[in-house]
Amino acid sequence: MPRPKKSNRSDGRYEVKRTIGYTIDGDPIRKSFYGRNKLEAENAYQEYLADEQRREDAKKRTDFASWVNEWLYTYKEPDVKPTSFSTTYKRPCENQILPFFKDRLVQDITNADIKRFMNGIRHFSQSTIDKVILCLRGIFETAIDNDLITKNPCRNISCKSEQEKEKKRTYDEETVNSLCASDHKYALFVHILLRMGLRCSELCGLRWEDIDIEAGTLTVSQALTVESGRIFIDDPKSDNSTRRLKIPADLLARLRAERGNNIGYIATLNGHHITPDHFTERQLEFFYNYHRVPEEKRLTAHELRHTCGTLLYEKTKDIYHVSRFLGHSDIGITTKTYVHSEMQEEKVHIDGI
Repeated sequence: MPRPKKSNRSDGRYEVKRTIGYTIDGDPIRKSFYGRNKLEAENAYQEYLADEQRREDAKKRTDFASWVNEWLYTYKEPDVKPTSFSTTYKRPCENQILPFFKDRLVQDITNADIKRFMNGIRHFSQSTIDKVILCLRGIFETAIDNDLITKNPCRNISCKSEQEKEKKRTYDEETVNSLCASDHKYALFVHILLRMGLRCSELCGLRWEDIDIEAGTLTVSQALTVESGRIFIDDPKSDNSTRRLKIPADLLARLRAERGNNIGYIATLNGHHITPDHFTERQLEFFYNYHRVPEEKRLTAHELRHTCGTLLYEKTKDIYHVSRFLGHSDIGITTKTYVHSEMQEEKVHIDGI
């Protein structure tokens, strides 16, 4: 048997070139393999083929639950706010998607599987369904980017909720004026939501320095949120949410009277932050209890914001102004909420406040 040739290169190594694939134009892709002699160089090529085969086999065995976890914590968590990560991505994956697909392989999930799954969650709200679809599309698109699959099984998937759309509740103008005139110790918070249309997180992140009494303006520049027990002070929900608003006369008078030597955050209790959940469960409930508002007429903090937007649109019919005032990320959101859904509004009136 002849002895393997020791070298065909000036550096003393032996080189073999092999075709490992083809370009999109059909041209061969060549790669060099090296060894101390031809046999070792050939062995290096064979090891490369074996490694490639192991990688291909691993792709075929990617379990869905592991890939969802990879997608959440590698692709989503670093790039979105903690509250968005929790509510828009993590929660739909854990509560709806994984219980159905957790024992499957990524490569085995078909369009029909997705459709069967969507048919089974029609009892959820449209908002929840839309978040589920958003997550599924992202999960499989990223799998394509990582060469785990070649096409997205969520393509052309849609789903409509079976829930009847609830009417959007708002207070009528008479009730708003009565609530804004309240002498309760937490009335300032309700007053701000009703007149300025802030999100609850924006109210909790509002500081006295954001109020310019002389100019009569309020600047929304940050929001307070809570995730896993930790308080986060961050930018508002979207770029358009940072805004400077003219303060109505009645609220400006209250702010001027209550400011005094106050500094720091407006929504505080004994020197501690009031969080959105705490405000909803405590301050807003105390306010309603004080005025003996019936349970069925107690609007949420978001409905107070919606009341502001509704009354503003009724007065101006200027959807662009309403969109800027509320800090919506897209005019389409405002149009859908305040123009297309006018017939779904339920005006709530409270007597005797």
